[in-house]
Amino acid sequence: MNEQLKKFEVLPDSAGISAKLAAELLGVTPVTIWRWAAAGKLTPKKISSRCTRFHVGQIRQLLAGGECNG
Repeated sequence: MNEQLKKFEVLPDSAGISAKLAAELLGVTPVTIWRWAAAGKLTPKKISSRCTRFHVGQIRQLLAGGECNG
């Protein structure tokens, strides 16, 4: 198991992860993560002009088979 995936298990729901890691966890491409964000399925958090993170709680909800409404 990827080291980042192991760390995901202990992160609080309020933490943020990269689009790449979110995609890896959900079994999709990073492009799909960005499409979901554009469609309002995920709510990205802009950290800086070059850094955006996705909420761990929303990713966990999707992994559990639930829908995220941003």
